[in-house]
Amino acid sequence: MIRVLLALVMIALPSISFAQQETCSGYTNIELNEANAQSTSAFSKADLGRAQRSLIRAQNQLRCLDEPIHPDSFASFARLRGLLAFFDQDESLATQWGIAARQASPDLAWPDLFDEGHPFRDLLDETEDPPLSGIQGGFLNIPSKGAFLINGQMTWQPMTSIEVPHLIQIVDKRGDVVSSMWQDGAAFSDTVLTDEPPSAFKAPRWYQGDVPEVPSELLAQKKPFPTGKVVTSSSLLILSGTLYALSASQARSLKDAQSSASLGSMDDLAQSRGTVNLLAVGSGLTGLAAVGTSVTLLIDNPTVGVHFRF
Repeated sequence: MIRVLLALVMIALPSISFAQQETCSGYTNIELNEANAQSTSAFSKADLGRAQRSLIRAQNQLRCLDEPIHPDSFASFARLRGLLAFFDQDESLATQWGIAARQASPDLAWPDLFDEGHPFRDLLDETEDPPLSGIQGGFLNIPSKGAFLINGQMTWQPMTSIEVPHLIQIVDKRGDVVSSMWQDGAAFSDTVLTDEPPSAFKAPRWYQGDVPEVPSELLAQKKPFPTGKVVTSSSLLILSGTLYALSASQARSLKDAQSSASLGSMDDLAQSRGTVNLLAVGSGLTGLAAVGTSVTLLIDNPTVGVHFRF
């Protein structure tokens, strides 16, 4: 009886599309789980208007998450979003959200709302995942020791299923989201891509999901560690420190000599002052060179994160 009521009510509702994005104000996985619970309750009571408002509000806020989205939470949301489209008689959109849920958490159990034989479940069982597509010649801009997430799952390449909604999150090594957006299929934005391959392939400590295998073609293009620049920068820093220490030592000796110097030793004192100045200048120049080399390392690093939201 509830299904009949749901169908009748949803026929009268307008087709729902992606709502216009609003300014981010912060969002958490806890709030997403609460929205999922509210929507589930609304569906069970045939309150489609309440379910619609809750889900669309959550959809707008998901890109404002300040933490990595949990795949199970995303999958639960995507199922409910698909159910909303299903009762709106938009079978295409319903399957797209259902596939997104299945890919995010394939082993997630179905709640009582989707009992065995539910037409939405049957629709998904009969639908295969769409083919993969991606960007040729481009690489993901993955932060150093961070991760690039699609619907909560790590990925190494700009490649994903077409015609499926994806929540993109770029997360730094601390687990803070530095950039996020909704993406339709494999239409990766230029702002999340780079021309340089990743320098390392390791999951951050905060990531608890399955780490995908690194494709062999991506490993073959891995940018080598800049050993030469690191050695050069370190050597310049050591040399700068050594010259500074010698300059300081000579300056102390010069001060002691000045306090006891005779008129006949003034030439020697002048020569000592020149030596101190020369050592100080050499220390400064080598220090600047070391800083310049270090800055070059940072600029050339392809894993510098994108610190803004869309």
